[in-house]
Amino acid sequence: MSEKQCRLLEFDSEQEWLEARKRYFTATMMADLATGGSGARERVYRDRHGLSKPFAGNSYTQWGHEREPVLVNYAREHVDSRLVHSADLYVSTEIEDAACTPDAVGCREDGTVAVLAEAKTTKNMWWKREDVPDRYLWQIQWQLLVTGAEACVLVFEYHVDFEPRGIDRFLIRPDQDMQERLLALLAQQRDFEADHVEARLPDFFADRVRELSKLKEQARELEDELKAEIREFTGGEDFSYSDDDVQVTLSTPKPSARFQTSEFKKAEPELYERFVKAGKAPSQRVTLKWKGAA
Repeated sequence: MSEKQCRLLEFDSEQEWLEARKRYFTATMMADLATGGSGARERVYRDRHGLSKPFAGNSYTQWGHEREPVLVNYAREHVDSRLVHSADLYVSTEIEDAACTPDAVGCREDGTVAVLAEAKTTKNMWWKREDVPDRYLWQIQWQLLVTGAEACVLVFEYHVDFEPRGIDRFLIRPDQDMQERLLALLAQQRDFEADHVEARLPDFFADRVRELSKLKEQARELEDELKAEIREFTGGEDFSYSDDDVQVTLSTPKPSARFQTSEFKKAEPELYERFVKAGKAPSQRVTLKWKGAA
């Protein structure tokens, strides 16, 4: 492996690999910074410092994991025979703390990285590159930046209820503008982490949030029971009652028509801007949510 661009780290166990990833800015983290909104910096900080609960996966990630070797084989057979399935961590020798784990890597005879492959499964067919979720494209640009590869084969499989319906691919080249944006986000994240002050909540407040969560759950259950009793009482017919103390209404919503704001903005951008009016300044909002055990 050429020391000019990146070096390869190998591990004996998945746990070692997970621990090593925390030391670096990975493609997943950088894609989150690029697309994840205002909360991305804190999420990345917590991921890198082991403060977040690890994602346990779901049926979709399990399916993607199972199909990954099939998609890598497709990329090797149809695009570049040098591609080899990989779970190794590639660390940049030019960008501090930058790393990635491509699904497949193809090297030149001198050991430098020539081409990558990224395997994805999708419920929605990607007919053109613009259909690909942005986070995947940002991930790939970070991988290209870290490894110095000339291209990445984004190979994807469309499925319906986990039944394969076909494989296709796009060839993604390095995008200078996107990579410069990623480097700027990296610099901002470093500054954020250097100045980070860990938010802490006294146990008293945490206990109160937990108590509130239980009361809300009990209230929801009581509300559901009461609604069911009222529906049974009225026979499911529309109904309205009101006095000085209480109001009860059962109504069947009418079909709604929704104005397609995003489509209108694309079709008539100038007209859209004429009628955009700034809203009131938002007030501070407090969100209380208990995430632990009851």
